Amino acid sequence: MSRLALLLCASLVPACSLFAPAVLDVAQSDQAQSLQLQMSATGRPARMSYLVPPDTVPAAVRQAMERLHPGEPLLEAQREVVEQRVLWVLSRRVDSRLVQAHFRTDGTLVSEALEVPAEEVPPAVVEMVVDRFPEATDLRWTRCRDEVGRVTAYRAELLLAGRRYLAELQPEGQLLAAWRDVPASIQVPLRRP
Repeated sequence: MSRLALLLCASLVPACSLFAPAVLDVAQSDQAQSLQLQMSATGRPARMSYLVPPDTVPAAVRQAMERLHPGEPLLEAQREVVEQRVLWVLSRRVDSRLVQAHFRTDGTLVSEALEVPAEEVPPAVVEMVVDRFPEATDLRWTRCRDEVGRVTAYRAELLLAGRRYLAELQPEGQLLAAWRDVPASIQVPLRRP
């Protein structure tokens, strides 16, 4: 049985309602090492991420990552389906910070997320997270940029009462969405030979 982490949208926000329902790709899930499913506020699948071996990522995407952040080996590769589009997410460490870059199949950069210390997060963002989750521990920050390098959001990953949460905020501090990790399992039908 595969393990699945469901990220449940914890609040009804416009960011969640932008996602169109996704359909499980049985052939892709057959090759995947794991699967992550993010739910929208309406309870529909919004994003599916398949953890895949890096050598299955299109060459154009691997080359784009190498040009953008050369050096260290890839830590992880994902095939992500969002709004019925396929994106590839590659992760590696750059100067000891985790970087995740999202690419189209042709290697075009869509966005990237960089792990940052709290000192690099705007005070309004930190204040909102501390106010909303006052007893949170193990707080980790990520700065999100679009394809031209403009900061679009900050993400806070945190632990609260033994559960892992993810909050996404505008750079000005407004909460866009929050999700909670839920351990789950999924059974995927086998393809017939």
